[in-house]
Amino acid sequence: MRRWVLVFAFVAAVPVVSPASPHSFPSAGSTVVGSVGFIDSQQIGYFWSAARGDRVEETFADPLPWVNRAVFDFAVPENVLSPNPLEWDVLINSTVVGDFQIGVRFAGDMHLDLSFAPVANIGGQYTVAFVVTNEVAVGDGSHSLAYAGAWPHTVELSGPVIPAPAALLLVGIGAGLVGVLRRRGSL
Repeated sequence: MRRWVLVFAFVAAVPVVSPASPHSFPSAGSTVVGSVGFIDSQQIGYFWSAARGDRVEETFADPLPWVNRAVFDFAVPENVLSPNPLEWDVLINSTVVGDFQIGVRFAGDMHLDLSFAPVANIGGQYTVAFVVTNEVAVGDGSHSLAYAGAWPHTVELSGPVIPAPAALLLVGIGAGLVGVLRRRGSL
């Protein structure tokens, strides 16, 4: 019987991670502020100005009550920045959760894996944004981002570790068994 109590206690202690929710980002549904906006069927941009409010933003319906991790895979198809990089903040529901930089002449795939304090959903939704934070001088270039085609363009949101309902039930059963066994003197 003691073995069963230990099995129940172990299973109940195993946490469950909230499921990840993948979304296309940037996508054709994104709000884009850049010198052009939607450039063609795969690119958005051109980005270089915090003063103009350059950004990419999209709102997603998502069942997670809060998130504390976001994994972004996206691409920079064109980049003629020189001599300075472009800096970006990453926001979820208007909260800065990270940042990144597009370096001079960098073109290719980008991967961001950000962990942060939990951010709650608003009405069952999350608004994800990339926002430019510096100004590149006129004539010093810009870059684009991919929103479609073979280029990566996803964000995966996930929440904190939470106990599964079944685990909570097992905790209750285990506590009940411990009480019964103590009364019987078997524990």
